[in-house]
Amino acid sequence: MMRTFFLLSILLFTSLSSFSQSRVKQSVLDDLKNKYEYGKSLLKQQKYPQAQQVFQPLTIEKPGNSYQIYASYFYALAAFKSGEFTKAENTLQQILQQHPSWPHQEEVKFLLGAVRFKTGKPDLAIQTLNLVKGKGFQESIVNLKKQELQSFTVDQVHYLYKTFQKDQVIAKILLDKIYRLPSKGSYGEVFQELYYQFHSNGGPLDDLELKKSVYKDEYHVAVLMPFLNETTNPRSLARNNQFVYDTYEGIKLACQWLQKDSINIKLHAIDTKHDSQQTQKILEDTAMQYMDLIIGPLYANTFPLVSEFSKKHSKVMVNPFSSNSVFTNHNPNAFLSLPSLETQARKVSDFVFDTLNNHTAYIIFGGTDNEKLMAYTYMENFKAKGGTVQVYEQFDYTSNGFGNLIRDFRKIQNHSRDTAFTSHVFVSVTEPVAASNVISALQELQVKVPVFVPKEWFEFPQISYDQLEQSNVHIFFPEYKKYHSNTTKHFTNQYLEKVQVLPSNFAFSGFETMYYFGKMMKKHGTSFGQAIYFEAPEEGMIYTGFSYEGKNDNQVVPVFKFENGQLIMVNNPLQAQR
Repeated sequence: MMRTFFLLSILLFTSLSSFSQSRVKQSVLDDLKNKYEYGKSLLKQQKYPQAQQVFQPLTIEKPGNSYQIYASYFYALAAFKSGEFTKAENTLQQILQQHPSWPHQEEVKFLLGAVRFKTGKPDLAIQTLNLVKGKGFQESIVNLKKQELQSFTVDQVHYLYKTFQKDQVIAKILLDKIYRLPSKGSYGEVFQELYYQFHSNGGPLDDLELKKSVYKDEYHVAVLMPFLNETTNPRSLARNNQFVYDTYEGIKLACQWLQKDSINIKLHAIDTKHDSQQTQKILEDTAMQYMDLIIGPLYANTFPLVSEFSKKHSKVMVNPFSSNSVFTNHNPNAFLSLPSLETQARKVSDFVFDTLNNHTAYIIFGGTDNEKLMAYTYMENFKAKGGTVQVYEQFDYTSNGFGNLIRDFRKIQNHSRDTAFTSHVFVSVTEPVAASNVISALQELQVKVPVFVPKEWFEFPQISYDQLEQSNVHIFFPEYKKYHSNTTKHFTNQYLEKVQVLPSNFAFSGFETMYYFGKMMKKHGTSFGQAIYFEAPEEGMIYTGFSYEGKNDNQVVPVFKFENGQLIMVNNPLQAQR
């Protein structure tokens, strides 16, 4: 045990000859010596309660008792070993206060630090241990901190880190604990900060349980999807799961592009058949353990199996087109190519509050779980930043719906000019009926405040682009494609030539996912999943880009609006969040 070194150092060098003699009867001195030696022998035999009883009378200062300080230390040690931590703490504090010049003060402080961990005072424990400067103690101090802090929650370690920011042991334990979180959540920024602190200039990350990267000439990628066919030929008859084949064709084309940059990808198209038993058989095949990346699966009945495999074997898995955060829950190796619904709401809220300085929200939402989730996340984040929510209401699909919107939006008019100027509307609605009612209500009242809506509004034929511009509608659209870029045109032409149809959204998603994660494998090796957390924001080939900021879903949420008939991006989603 780490504390044995200090115990033995005292046991070996504290014989009777080291104590000054006093003018006391020899029989008394002999009795004191015998008790002291007996107490030490009990300690060596790990009979701590008995040793405690023997040392207790020797802790009292009286004529001839040259053992008092040593006995007090050993009494405290025996009490500590017996689980009587309060007695141990009180005794050690007395030694420090009453005998400040005792040469074994550092042993006392070390033991006191260990005791204070046990009495629920970790901040005092660390403060005490940091007072121990002797080089011979440092390794044991590090081991003690690691031993005690490993059982702490990430919140508890983070609290200590804020108090002792220069303590490298605490910082590294915090980094390790955040890394193991299923979702980094609010710890994303501190995770990045700590990673760069240790990683820059070859910092000491060795004792974190982060897997070492292996760089390969060729990386293996398993595409786990329900092909439901014996062939992956895109020209075979149309299928209900055509989107799977579109995705796979996009992935294959990305591999061709990557190969031109000397990034070699070996694809393995594996048919899950939309069946959990079939998926389990696939995962039991030892070949799966040699995969470097898993794209998929797509459905809830197969996802838990693959996620557990991914977590157990440290295999990165990515869903190319879902915004459901459940795909990243409880698995630090699971990623989304797109932002989750919660991330979209938070990023828009941040932009509105921080960049537009708009601090008053009117929130309308639909009846689906996703619409409610996005609205609730927006409200919570906006209020946490100090914003005010004047309206938080579900759209009424009865005949009262339009009237309720008029009532809610009229509140904007009734506020002062300054308040109205800093108001906005967030509409978490993804179907055209409610969307049309919102636009009509805004136009009838001639309300010109910014309105923020999800991507689905681009697809509603009932609402023209002119109406979107006139109503000051801003659309957040993670999958927005740069149609006019040369890269997008080149991809579209190649896809059309190969498949004989224009690429679908799924083809674009498959391409963008494979291209980005393929580059990350080449750059960071087999442990690229760890590095993605800290990778600088990167522009996408077709979509806006990728940035994970310590999270498991893409944090890039572009916001657009029409201006003079042209669609423009109004935020800067690729700006580094460090």
